[in-house]
Amino acid sequence: MDPQTKFSNNLVNIKKQFEQRCNNHLQKTIETCDYSVARDPQYVCEFAKDIMKHMMDTECNNQPKVKYMDFQENITERMRSILIDWIIEVHF
Repeated sequence: MDPQTKFSNNLVNIKKQFEQRCNNHLQKTIETCDYSVARDPQYVCEFAKDIMKHMMDTECNNQPKVKYMDFQENITERMRSILIDWIIEVHF
């Protein structure tokens, strides 16, 4: 085998080993639902768990108050439902 071919084969083997190590690392650190897009940097798979935890915490902290409508002076419950329906229609 000539040196150029041997060198090329070594490069291919090194690349395969590197890819295998990367895949092993990704499988250990990233959820399986994100594994298919793990190499796309726009998906920031490394931070998916942290992002979801933050979103869940934010959602829990920003829930509307149970007696919110009791303190409304200008809008009744019926008016509020009409407004929400109108906003949904405008959105569509």
